[in-house]
Amino acid sequence: MCNYKLTVTIGKNSEIVDGGGWVTSMTWRKSTILEAKDRAQVLALRDLLNGSKPAVDEDGYLM
Repeated sequence: MCNYKLTVTIGKNSEIVDGGGWVTSMTWRKSTILEAKDRAQVLALRDLLNGSKPAVDEDGYLM
């Protein structure tokens, strides 16, 4: 069995343009190695992050 490398990238463009016409953009990237024994959790996290709706907790609040 093999290990998994999970990389998450979050990017956002500013909704406000400054006086010079520049739009600010920020990107965060985090990688971690997950062991093969955690395969089910890796797949569940992948599906959560690739979902079309925002993630919510059991009460329906955004996570």
